[in-house]
Amino acid sequence: LLDRCAPLEVSAIDPSADQIAYARTIPAAKAVNFQVGDAQSLPFGNGEFDAASMALVITFIPDPGKALAEMKRVVKPGGTIATYVWDFLNGGSPQQPLREAVEAAGVTIEHMHGHENSRREALDRIFAAASLDDAATRMIEVDVSYPDFDTYWTSQTALANTTVQYLRTMTAADIERVKAHLREHLPKNRSGRIAYKARASAAKGRVPG
Repeated sequence: LLDRCAPLEVSAIDPSADQIAYARTIPAAKAVNFQVGDAQSLPFGNGEFDAASMALVITFIPDPGKALAEMKRVVKPGGTIATYVWDFLNGGSPQQPLREAVEAAGVTIEHMHGHENSRREALDRIFAAASLDDAATRMIEVDVSYPDFDTYWTSQTALANTTVQYLRTMTAADIERVKAHLREHLPKNRSGRIAYKARASAAKGRVPG
């Protein structure tokens, strides 16, 4: 969505101080200016950036339109604004197989209210309301792959997202049923790796000049 060139400077925000502290420990991110902040009230000046991206977070923001207006404010005229998010409501999340396995064990997982904004149609509306130039949306399909079940399970259950929160309330016997369901239903490629597709909704636009 953004031009394929290395930026001279990168700033990033998150509302969680713990998330920011963790991000600062990653060697590749040493050149990034991390700070705690709210996407609906960005701690930056007008026209400070050439581009702004909101990655996998629009479903957590109470007012996505306000967040997009803030991105528009801090980006220079002609600059790009973009976002992408897993297509949760249409089963596009990389966690969809785990979600289905948990539900097969008798647990109903409710979608977050913000998951409504994961649909391409929702991003169409949000970006149209922002009055950006050349606003467009698309679907992105990615390959998800793990060498074995243990790697898959560890990776998928490491973070405290919605599905994992439900999983943590289940008994040991129910968790074993979840694992059995996954072992039976997870797709594998010819080499025996766990492999399936995930889909994200994406949108971009330019700040009017």
